[in-house]
Amino acid sequence: MRISRTALLAAGFCFTVNTTMLSACFAWQGKPVASKAGNDAQSRQPEKPGAEQKQGIDKVKIESHVRRLNMWPPQIKISVGDPQPSNVQGLLEVGIHADAGHGITLDDKWYISQDGQILLRANVIEVQKDLFQLNLDKLDTSKLPSFGDQNGLVSVVVFSDFQCTFCRSEALSLREKIPATYPKNVRVLFADFPLAELHPWSKPAAVIGRCMFEQKPGKFWEYHDWVFRQQAEFTPENLMPKFLAFANGLNIPTASIEQCVRDERIGKDVDLSVAAGRALRIMSLPTVFVNGRSLENPSWEQLKNAIDYELDYRTKLQEDCGSGCGIPNAASKSN
Repeated sequence: MRISRTALLAAGFCFTVNTTMLSACFAWQGKPVASKAGNDAQSRQPEKPGAEQKQGIDKVKIESHVRRLNMWPPQIKISVGDPQPSNVQGLLEVGIHADAGHGITLDDKWYISQDGQILLRANVIEVQKDLFQLNLDKLDTSKLPSFGDQNGLVSVVVFSDFQCTFCRSEALSLREKIPATYPKNVRVLFADFPLAELHPWSKPAAVIGRCMFEQKPGKFWEYHDWVFRQQAEFTPENLMPKFLAFANGLNIPTASIEQCVRDERIGKDVDLSVAAGRALRIMSLPTVFVNGRSLENPSWEQLKNAIDYELDYRTKLQEDCGSGCGIPNAASKSN
């Protein structure tokens, strides 16, 4: 899982975030995130002059600025990449990688002046394209289960983990409130982002869900709701037996689903979904994309405000230029 730009604190096997703090979900309540790095960041000797100076940047100083800005403890290892050409005239691009261990990482992109003296954090937006085009280009929804208006003006893509308690609250809230509040024009899609290193049955649950959607598409959301409602009852050992009992209760043939679960292709599909989330710089769960706008663990009020704004914006845009607008939408990639 990803770490916030400001803090990593333990808080019970899932992630929540606001603009200033991320609570990481670890089993050890109240303890800072640990990694094999230990105090490497503190004890490490400054790198010898060489590549950094040749490139015109001081990596040690940049690392210090990044760590202090985010208030990251020494346990979090930070590496600064070599400057690369960027699509912003006059600026170079520098990759920042942070690793807290246990699979918790953050990859960020900063910009730096040619002389290496000015460092800039910014989102690059092409004026003639949609504000969230970079995100929309990465949101391939062609294999995602969905509910709601399939031709809606607003797509809500939810990256989630079946074992995360914050994801549970968000999921059950959306299932109840979206259909009641938006009977048309809004479509919700589910994307897997299991934190396998922290949540031992999250990936198996994601794999079962993929098989359900692939073989019994109409039953996926029943499975989705059942897993989240019964979340506290599952273990890595009892997940499959409980699922088989659940499937039998719905008269769903289980032999083909069991065979599907053993298919490595499905696990790889889940991994691809996680990789897509990382490319979208997901740093907490659940993360919701409303027409490409990223919202981290939003309240219902925050999510509703974003949906209402996009509905109003897209409706006016459609009225102004009709179908010729070519209105971008992640859901347009879906079958």
